[in-house]
Amino acid sequence: MDKFSEDVMAHWAECTAAENQTCQIVENLSILNKLLRGSMRELRERPGASGQLHLEDTTVTGPTIQNFDTLQLPEYPELLGRGDEEATGIFAGVISSNKVLRSLTIWTLDYIQPGIASAYDCWIPALIKNETLEKLEIPYQIFEPPQRARLFHALLSKENLNVHIQNWVDRHPDLSFVCAELKSGGLREKVSIGYYKFEHEIEFLQCKAFSEVHFSWPNDHTVAALHVLPSCRHITSINIRINRANVAVSSAFAEFLKSSTALRKLNLSAGLDPPLETDGDTRWWSLLHKALRRNSSLRDLSITLYGMSVQEMEALADSVGRSTSIRWVHVQPRPITNASAFVRRFSKDIERNHTLLTLICEGHIDTVVAEHWYVVQETTRRNSGIVARAARLQKAALLDR
Repeated sequence: MDKFSEDVMAHWAECTAAENQTCQIVENLSILNKLLRGSMRELRERPGASGQLHLEDTTVTGPTIQNFDTLQLPEYPELLGRGDEEATGIFAGVISSNKVLRSLTIWTLDYIQPGIASAYDCWIPALIKNETLEKLEIPYQIFEPPQRARLFHALLSKENLNVHIQNWVDRHPDLSFVCAELKSGGLREKVSIGYYKFEHEIEFLQCKAFSEVHFSWPNDHTVAALHVLPSCRHITSINIRINRANVAVSSAFAEFLKSSTALRKLNLSAGLDPPLETDGDTRWWSLLHKALRRNSSLRDLSITLYGMSVQEMEALADSVGRSTSIRWVHVQPRPITNASAFVRRFSKDIERNHTLLTLICEGHIDTVVAEHWYVVQETTRRNSGIVARAARLQKAALLDR
């Protein structure tokens, strides 16, 4: 065990990567780090030295003059206060005088009440004065509209500073004001907002500060919004619910999905209503899984299936397994039941898929299907090895320049 107490441990391992074999470093690194977790250390590959490993201390330390380039609040609540002007003033001094701060994250302050936000007014000039900050993440409710306007105006002279506004409350009454300010100031590329929960205001979809939209109710307003989405290339993440037999919504979304080249992340809830009889209309589902197969931009797919039949799960498995773009998949049957049908079908010809890196499948898997699950996992490990080797080649190419 003495070797594990050393600050640096060098271990040379030969790369065993081959056409159908993942490098031993990639395969074993995660297993070794699980063993080391209790020691607060992690085995990592040396930057720029392929195959050479060393131990790094993972203990989190407090901010010092050396590492105070990133700060997350309320990790240090004593700097934040609860609307107290003295405490917020002290922190304003930290912001304005710090010469190395690059990233500042202030998490949602649920305790801020109307009127108390004025105590944070001193942060605006401090943020303006700081010359090193590049990333600022703040809760929506921490500043009043006039304060936000001052901050937005200051961004015009801050070439390197980008602001992310945490929109963890579904709807704010002054959202129209914020979107108008960003548009008039030409700041839609410098300010981003968490997500937009769509109800019926289609005009907010055009605001480039939003990259994610949530469609909660599959109704006519949603259909109208889906027809507008192709022109909103800034929308890269969608959360949508589609009820069983709702052909209008599924058709509109399928058309968008087939043609989209900007969508990267999809969270889909499908089913919900009681299953149809065998002679019922199943177009709503066939439209969706066929569109998934044709899409070429999607990277992450999380799908919750409510009361789906074996045939419906197999159809989804076929489409996702043949995707040439999806890298991460999370399948959740509801209620959590047997997922064997999905896994068995998904494993069919999955070795032809060279894109998938991760499959998470909730639900019970029968013992006889374990072999199929192993085939899927072998494919994801192989594909992960391909990505790792490509990253090494790219790094080597950059170093050779």
